[in-house]
Amino acid sequence: MMLLELNFKLPTQSLTKEIISHLYNPKVVIFLCAMLLAGVVMGYLETFIYRYLGSLGGSPLLLSLTVAVVAPLNFFLTLASSFLVNLLGHAALISLGLFVISFRMFVYSMLVNPWWALPLEMLDALCSGLLTNVAIMYCTVLFSSKSITSSRGIISALNFGLGQLLGNLVGTEIREVMGDRATLQVFGGAAFVSAVLYGAAYLFITRQSLFTHSSTQGSNSPTETTNNHGTDNKSFEDTIEMEPSDSGTTENTREVL
Repeated sequence: MMLLELNFKLPTQSLTKEIISHLYNPKVVIFLCAMLLAGVVMGYLETFIYRYLGSLGGSPLLLSLTVAVVAPLNFFLTLASSFLVNLLGHAALISLGLFVISFRMFVYSMLVNPWWALPLEMLDALCSGLLTNVAIMYCTVLFSSKSITSSRGIISALNFGLGQLLGNLVGTEIREVMGDRATLQVFGGAAFVSAVLYGAAYLFITRQSLFTHSSTQGSNSPTETTNNHGTDNKSFEDTIEMEPSDSGTTENTREVL
C-alpha cells in the first residue's frame, strides 16, 4: 500500500471545451464523419438483412448461422487489432472497413442463393468488430487523456446511435421506392465514396501537416518519414504529428498512420 502511485491526473474542469477544442483538428472531424457514415450503412444492413434473406428463401437455420459464423472471427480480430494497427495504421483500417462494407452491400444486392450470405457475414468481423476496436484505439491518438473516455462515448453514440437511426429512417424510405436490391446498391455506393474520401482527406491533411510543421520548425524540426520497406509495405507513411498535452502545451507524439 505504501508503494501505490497517488499522483493521478484530475479530470478536466470543462469537458465540453475540451471536446470542442479537438474539433479544430481536421483528422478528428473526418474520423467522426467516417464513423457516422459507417453506422448509417450498417444500421440499414443489420435491420433489413434478415428480411431480405427470408425473401430469397432463407431458412431459420440460415439466419441463425449468420450470427454464429462471425463470432469466432470477431474474437480473433479483437485479439489481433493491436498488431494490425501497428502494421497498417488506424486510417488504413478504417478505410478498409468502409470498403468491406461497400463490398458486402453490392454482393448482397446480387444474391440469388441465400446460403452465400454465410461467407459475407464472416466479413462483418471487419465491418463492425475490427472497425469498432480500431476506432476506440484511435481515440487515444486523437484526443487528450482528459477526454479519451468521453470521446469513445461520442464515437459509440455516432456509430451505434445516431448513425444506425439515420440508416433505418433513410433506408426505409429508399427501400419503399426502389426495393431491396437497389437500396443495398445505394448504401454500398455511399460506403465506397466514404472510404475513398476519408483516405484521400487523411493523406492530404497528413501531408499538409508535415509540410507546415517542417516549414515552421526548420532544421530543429523532429519530423521524419520512414517509408523504405519495399513494395510489400501496405501501411501509410510514418509521421510525427502535434498532439495537445494535458498541461495545455503541445508535444511531439509518434503516430503510426
